[in-house]
Amino acid sequence: MLKDEDDQADVEEALQFVQSRWRQIGVQLHLKSGILNNFNKDEAAEATGKMVETYLAGNYNTEKFGPPTWKKIIEAVEKPAGGKNVAEAQNIAKTYASE
Repeated sequence: MLKDEDDQADVEEALQFVQSRWRQIGVQLHLKSGILNNFNKDEAAEATGKMVETYLAGNYNTEKFGPPTWKKIIEAVEKPAGGKNVAEAQNIAKTYASE
């Protein structure tokens, strides 16, 4: 399970190559559109950071979708809405999910 500041830095680093899809990835991670709308005016890197912080804080229905995990982040990047970036998802899995 992901939750501390070190995890946030790692997740932000892992998502650096898909920052332009921060909103779509946030939706795939079950974050509410109303929350994501608050980040629309931010640059992609800052919006990604806020989205990650929101996800790691569990600001979504964790009872239904479970706690924040690398597996969910990888799946979000792999899905078409998240960019369908299979190569980047595999890189994230290899670099971070084994920790």
